[in-house]
Amino acid sequence: CKNRHWPDLVGAGFFSANGYESVTGGPFVCNIYEIEGIDVFYNKYESVRSDDEQLKVIVEKKISNHSLTVYDQVVSFAAGGEIAQQITAKPILRDSVIGPAVLVIRFEAPGVKVDSVLDFFKASYFPRLAAYGGFIRGRLLRQAEKHPVYPSNQSEWCVVVEWASLSDACNSEVLLSKILADTNGTDIVSDVIENVAKHVCSFRNSEVWG
Repeated sequence: CKNRHWPDLVGAGFFSANGYESVTGGPFVCNIYEIEGIDVFYNKYESVRSDDEQLKVIVEKKISNHSLTVYDQVVSFAAGGEIAQQITAKPILRDSVIGPAVLVIRFEAPGVKVDSVLDFFKASYFPRLAAYGGFIRGRLLRQAEKHPVYPSNQSEWCVVVEWASLSDACNSEVLLSKILADTNGTDIVSDVIENVAKHVCSFRNSEVWG
């Protein structure tokens, strides 16, 4: 990936490609790609995907549980407590995915107002996490339009929390249930799936970051 496929993706307009491998939960490959929006999956990307015969073999015959889920970043909570803006066409490098390890939480919020989900994570979950050493950034994501070729059946909501070490990330797995119980958040978050993944490598588009 890092020698050929990821450079191709960056050349097609991706902001970055970040490789993570799960140490608890799954899927094992938990890559995070930063993009401007759904339009990136057309034009140059379509040529990259259709022309790469090796990629087709890998996706169709060597990968199980393959899923490409497109999320909008709706909240970004930094270690200092700042709530950053959503990623724009000219993102700031310090806001990129940089964590040596991540906690990934996928969940549903059936019948819950979007504002209630946002408020829980901005006012309760992320501030509580930020009090722990090793916290870098928490991101709340909501599923956007589907990938045009590989539409996802994953959860509507996702949280990605970046940690300074793998041990910090592993220790944080137990915190969600505790915070939910302390804040009555069980009425908001349901069907939780968690995994912790370690960073393997990253490839960034040097032309788009501000």
